Amino acid sequence: MTLYFMLALHRAPIEKRPVLSQLFKILQQRGFQVELGFGEDMLTLTDNITITKDLYILKSHSAFWMTMAEILHNKGGNILNPYPNCLATLNKIVVNERLRAVGISTPRSWIPGKLMHLESLLEKNPLIIKPYNGNRGNGISILRNSKDLANIPPQNTLMLAQEYIEGGLNYIKTYVIDQKVFCVHKYFDLHKENYYSKRSGQPSEVSDAIRDIALRCGQELGLHLYGLDIVEDSNKQPIVVDVNYFPSYRDVPNASRHLADYIETYANRIQQ
Repeated sequence: MTLYFMLALHRAPIEKRPVLSQLFKILQQRGFQVELGFGEDMLTLTDNITITKDLYILKSHSAFWMTMAEILHNKGGNILNPYPNCLATLNKIVVNERLRAVGISTPRSWIPGKLMHLESLLEKNPLIIKPYNGNRGNGISILRNSKDLANIPPQNTLMLAQEYIEGGLNYIKTYVIDQKVFCVHKYFDLHKENYYSKRSGQPSEVSDAIRDIALRCGQELGLHLYGLDIVEDSNKQPIVVDVNYFPSYRDVPNASRHLADYIETYANRIQQ
């Protein structure tokens, strides 16, 4: 059986991405043929896009792979996570409202037609803004006053503004593999060039509250492999600030084996 991983960039060699590197080795040891596709390296004739793999595994947010995934999905290809659910997850505004609708706590949020409209809100609360379809922390800024707002460069995309929760860069990175939930505490520094710094996180016990929230998110969004960014408010109540399909699983103990177990189970299921 052929597993095809849809990957975005060659920014780091696979050998330096230990979770993925080990995952591929485990799957190969279990008899799967593992193939990797990097969107930036490909030139594809649209007339020739056909289903040639048993299972496509979408591990990218790039426009290239999202487009390819839609075409393959429409032709009946098997994609993990399902393409329509990945597409819906990319819109942070829609995800925020879907989670709130089923009782999952998210920050108070606004959609500014223009960033200047946020000025009146900043008189009461600091805000965090992000592109509605951003990933890897790109374009995120904390606004504490009108001066911060004035320093934001013009945006050519729709932004989501959310009430900033103090201490909100101390994330509980919550990773889910089907029904298994893992937590890693990590601090992010918006002042560094790369928001997602290489500093390791600290695996931690999963509380009942976070486990419940994580599984409900997956059920609502139709995801099997996904991650949540969670912060705690002043009352230690968990609040979901972001959702990501097929995250890094960095610092999750035995992540590669857990991923391999689920992918193997999923692959065997679609063959039946």
